[in-house]
Amino acid sequence: MIDDCVFCKILSGKLDSSIVAEDENAVAIMDKGQINPGHVLVIPRRHAEQLGDLSEDQAVNVFRLVHRVALALPKSGLRCEGYRLSQVNGAAAGQEVFHVHFHLV
Repeated sequence: MIDDCVFCKILSGKLDSSIVAEDENAVAIMDKGQINPGHVLVIPRRHAEQLGDLSEDQAVNVFRLVHRVALALPKSGLRCEGYRLSQVNGAAAGQEVFHVHFHLV
């Protein structure tokens, strides 16, 4: 855990969040700055700034939860005619929180 990382604070319980799903490798939470209703973030439990900082196995394990959430969105009761999955690495790409995370919008 990194002390100044907002996602690490959420994972440790220091900050509130609305958990959608979780497993031993990752947590899915509602984005507080939602682009639209149902905007979910999936974050690995292990702090890693960028996707390449995770091992292949760690990335695959996190993506399993991304996949589960993606399958659940159309069944959630929210209007969901489709969704966008995004993940950025580095400030030049627009990353603002330097803990790997996937957006399902």
